[in-house]
Amino acid sequence: MIKRNLLLITCLFMLFFTTASAADTQSNWQTAYKDNDATVYFDTNTVKTIGSPDILSVDLKTDLSQTMLQEIMTKYKASYDTANWNKIKYSVIYTVYNQKDKTLLSKNYRFFDGDNNLIATINDENKSVVSANSIQSKTYAAIFEWLYEN
Repeated sequence: MIKRNLLLITCLFMLFFTTASAADTQSNWQTAYKDNDATVYFDTNTVKTIGSPDILSVDLKTDLSQTMLQEIMTKYKASYDTANWNKIKYSVIYTVYNQKDKTLLSKNYRFFDGDNNLIATINDENKSVVSANSIQSKTYAAIFEWLYEN
């Protein structure tokens, strides 16, 4: 009887800590931008300034609409086997944003299915200028606001 109770307590403990751990994992993703085509989250555990308070690096997670997914598949189908990419639900991208210069460096694109399985990795690197009132400018404004508050 004591062994059974000990086993039950151990199982309950494991369940509690597994659930708490899963909740902690999700709580680090904060919404930065949302519209009808996409929701963009940032990982609060990866937000870092780099050498200047105007430059930050962060992982962004984007829930992909079918339209966005088709655009990505079209862009990369010549270089990658996109046969199973229809399973992709979201991407995680490492980014470096310079608020002063309004430039964005995006690299290490990772694509996942709904069960969090990695479907594809693209080690592409894109540098772009961020225009005012764009999704990117709104996303990084939200991240800088979070950074200043925390």
